[in-house]
Amino acid sequence: LTAAEDALRSAEEGAATVPTEHRAHYLVGLAVLTLFSAQKRGDIAGALGAARSLLAPAGGVPVAVPGSALRALALTHLGVVELWVGRFDAAVQHLEGGLAAALEARHDYLTALALSHLSIVLAIAPPAGRGLERAQEALELLERRGWTHTPAAAAAYLVLGSVQYHENDLEAATATLALAEGAATNADPPLR
Repeated sequence: LTAAEDALRSAEEGAATVPTEHRAHYLVGLAVLTLFSAQKRGDIAGALGAARSLLAPAGGVPVAVPGSALRALALTHLGVVELWVGRFDAAVQHLEGGLAAALEARHDYLTALALSHLSIVLAIAPPAGRGLERAQEALELLERRGWTHTPAAAAAYLVLGSVQYHENDLEAATATLALAEGAATNADPPLR
């Protein structure tokens, strides 16, 4: 990550040299890269800040992020980070917004990512157990596209396995949680 972080710092320092007519798109791209870098490092504050900057740039005035796929990316990743820190109401709000934007953009992976993380929030936030349907939706899409070794699949398998465990179907839970572990261990998110 060190080389990537150095490149990000250099890109941030060079932002002022980007022509005015291209600067907004440049800053959006920079925020996306900053978001991914922060998530990889486990920098929760950095990830929250980067995701929020995509939705409310300088001055705090919310603007439409150009393109529904980019909006889906920003909202979904903001929701994921909010899930990490236990801000469940905000996570649900942003993940549902990310899901709507991903569906509008017809972006299957962002759809599955939003569904799978929404399933986690709905499974653990009161009332418990509401995440099974979202997990199943995510898994149907992920399996159809061959994306069963992704972070989204790991999240959805985790919810499904947890429900199976609570229903005392220990054999199914063991198999499903092994799929979750395999997906998390071998995660390689698709580009599209």
